[in-house]
Order: sequence, then structure tokens, then C-alpha cells
Amino acid sequence: MSFRRSALVATLSVVALTAAACGGGDDSAAPEPEVADAPEFEAGTTMAEIAESGSITIGTKFDQPGFGLETLDGELEGFDVEVAKIIAAELGIAPEDIQWEQTPSAVREEVIEGGEVDMVVATYTINDERAERITFAGPYYEAGQQIMVAADNDEITGPESFTENPDLTVCSVTGSTPSEQIRQYLADPGSQLTLFDEYSQCADSWPTARSTP
Repeated sequence: MSFRRSALVATLSVVALTAAACGGGDDSAAPEPEVADAPEFEAGTTMAEIAESGSITIGTKFDQPGFGLETLDGELEGFDVEVAKIIAAELGIAPEDIQWEQTPSAVREEVIEGGEVDMVVATYTINDERAERITFAGPYYEAGQQIMVAADNDEITGPESFTENPDLTVCSVTGSTPSEQIRQYLADPGSQLTLFDEYSQCADSWPTARSTP
């Protein structure tokens, strides 16, 4: 890492839209990364400034199981969280010196531009429009997008189901790639698509399907 910018952005590149039922995950804890001892970076770079400060502020999701999820005891877990810890460790910063900020999809560019975080690691798709505002590092992970449905739902077999049946509805979050990707499959986006600020609101409030990374 040797580039010069006001913020580092780790990203998740999401490349496809598929259908899947809800399922569980692995609850095993990841080992803590080895923290670099007195790492050296080119003077004046963002990395040098963060390493010298001894702490870092990282934006991530708090409501996405498997990537960034706040547990009942207030801890954060998930793939993005572990990637962020590894990056911080390379900067000489221990996990306990990370300040986590909840960063929903709609505000990821804003918190970087406003200096509220040093970097965002939050299922963050790389695209040209966003790259005009912030700098991406990566991708570090490539994945598909999923439409989550109830296990007993046999009406939704893929995104085309929304084209074929205008009565079916889907939920996603404002500012996300899934919310834009699903529009091409909707017979009537105005009535079929509902947007919230966080994915957890979709899970709690929407009865049909959720479009998520």
C-alpha cells in the first residue's frame, strides 16, 4: 500500500444476481491478525499518518450477517470486519484501537469525503460513478448477489419472477448496487421495490423478498 489519498477504501465487488433461500452461517471466531511492529511508510502518505496516530476509524455495515454484523453483546463480526482488522494490523494498529462507525450504503462516499472515517470496508461495489468521488483498493473479494426468500416460497425462482408477476415485491437499501441491479427485472419498479436505509429493516419489515449482497 503506497498510494496517496485522503482515505483508503476497501471494497467488495458484486458481480451477479441470483436466487437463494435464507440460511445459517459459521459461528467460529477468526484468529486475531498479527499486528506489525513499527511499520514504515513513505512520509506524508495516509498510511504513515494513520500508523503514527496509533488508531484508525473504519466504516462498515452493522446489519449484514457474514460480512459486518453487530452481535447482541455489541461486538462486530464478519468477513469485512476481519479484512479491516488485517489492514489495520499491517498499519501497526491492534483491533482494540479500531473505532468502528456504522456505514449504511447510502452514506459511504459522504463519510469518506467528510473525514468521518479513514476507510470503509462494507460490501462496497466498485463502479465508475463512485470512483469519481473516492479511491478504491481492490477488489479483495468477488461475489454474487442474492434474492433472499422464505424457505417455503416457490413463487420466486429468480429475478425474472418479478417481471412475470407484477404483484411480487422486493426490498433493498438506498444507494446499494442490488437496488439498482434488480430494477431491470421489475415490471413496475415504483410499486414492486421498497428501499430502506439498512438491510435489517428489510428483514424485519418486508414480507416477500430482499435483494442483498
